Amino acid sequence: LGSMYRFGEGRPRDIEKALYWYKKAAVQGNMFAQCNLGSMHRLGDGIKRDYKQAYFWYTKAAEQGYAYAKYELGVLYYHGFGVEKNFEKAISLLKEYEDDTFLDFAKNGEAFYYIGQCYRYGLAVEKNLVTAKDYFKRALESGFNCRLTLEMIKRDLGERGKLGETRDYAQKLLTLN
Repeated sequence: LGSMYRFGEGRPRDIEKALYWYKKAAVQGNMFAQCNLGSMHRLGDGIKRDYKQAYFWYTKAAEQGYAYAKYELGVLYYHGFGVEKNFEKAISLLKEYEDDTFLDFAKNGEAFYYIGQCYRYGLAVEKNLVTAKDYFKRALESGFNCRLTLEMIKRDLGERGKLGETRDYAQKLLTLN
């Protein structure tokens, strides 16, 4: 019911009612409602953006094993939104999300992108451009547009031409719809 009000499905969009129903379910331990509250606070969806509240609700859902909430927490730690930036926690949570077999049908390419960035720059893991490239490929295959990043990694690995050639290719990518 909270989602129906949040997104205006079958009824007019009403953020106050969405919050009411999400909170009612969340305090009873519903991890999906907890995660949705976290998302509303993180995005500022109809309410003031509040990363601390997002962290609170995502943590509640993640503690129950909800993989998507772990992904969201990983993003908060990666960027330092509402928490101190912590790449070790970020990659740990993102890998838990990656390893969750229940969500295999709906993997979020953005999670693969962040893991790839950790390997690309050696953030909490040993720098490994080949592994980074693999994660960027998975991100792209999952619908996250990181073609330019993938091409830059290929260049760094010597799989593409000289810098100027890669720059020309990047210009072409940026002009595609």
